[in-house]
Amino acid sequence: MPDRYQKTPERHEPTARQVRVNPQLRAKAGKLAFAVLFLPVLGWLIGATIISQFNGVHGPDPAIAPGQTYAVARICHRHGPVSTHGFGFWHQCAADLHYDGATEPAGEEIVNFLGPADIGQKVALEREGTGRRSHHVRAAGQPLEGWAWLALPFAAAWLYLVFRVARPLARDLGEDLEAIKLDEPTRDITVVDSRRSWLNWKVQLVLLMFATIAAVRGTPWAFEGFGDHRILSLVGWSVIVLLAANFVRRFVFGPWVTVSPDGLSFRGRRFDWAEVQELRLTRHNVLVVTPRIGRTRRIGRFGDEGGTRLHHALRHFAEATYSRDRADA
Repeated sequence: MPDRYQKTPERHEPTARQVRVNPQLRAKAGKLAFAVLFLPVLGWLIGATIISQFNGVHGPDPAIAPGQTYAVARICHRHGPVSTHGFGFWHQCAADLHYDGATEPAGEEIVNFLGPADIGQKVALEREGTGRRSHHVRAAGQPLEGWAWLALPFAAAWLYLVFRVARPLARDLGEDLEAIKLDEPTRDITVVDSRRSWLNWKVQLVLLMFATIAAVRGTPWAFEGFGDHRILSLVGWSVIVLLAANFVRRFVFGPWVTVSPDGLSFRGRRFDWAEVQELRLTRHNVLVVTPRIGRTRRIGRFGDEGGTRLHHALRHFAEATYSRDRADA
């Protein structure tokens, strides 16, 4: 049997303090989001810029020794001004690998240590690392390579800065949230689709970041004959499309309803309380609105948290007959 609430609550006019608290909370939440999301990304970009600027400087190329491997750049793509290498522009080139004295190329690679000026030129290479970590590098020395270690003290100082900025903001916002009585709303309450997603927003954000990197890095070479980059590009763009479609499904086409002291509004319609005859929230958290004139409308389905918020808002504001089905009904 449904629980019925047939009351006409007194209108609660929000006080001046209650009117100001919501904009203040939004401002504080925005500052905290800036501190914990934007500042670390900015620090990472600055640190990557430090590393790439010092590691990207090469001295004169040595002469190619007999039997030594050398590279001949065929095509280069420019990346930037903001990328995984930080701020600024840098080049990635497809190069043919040759052994000195051989007539045919030994293979091809996509490398970051060549530029447009190296197209058609022989650049001496040497191998660095062992086993599966072995890879080709430019034989020319890097006179400023040691300065790249400045990124370590910078990272420590930046993390400390983020901590000092975010900690008081988080403490202040937490105190304000505790001071609000969520069970006694005094303003408009908007409830959106809150059903549990297949991945929480933090995991989706990390996936979006890696998928964007994969798509940006793989797309320029996807149609240049490099099969692994084509696969990387397709996977990256597929993940981006799936995450975007999930966002559109939940927040653009998903159900939402706003309950206020003046009435009820949802997608494309608004009812004053005098126009509503009956409201019912089913055990599946579907809101059934029966107007005095017109057809019955069903809104939802909402998640458990959204259904609870909607129940409290309707019980507090609704001036029409309202009932909620019990979970065991």
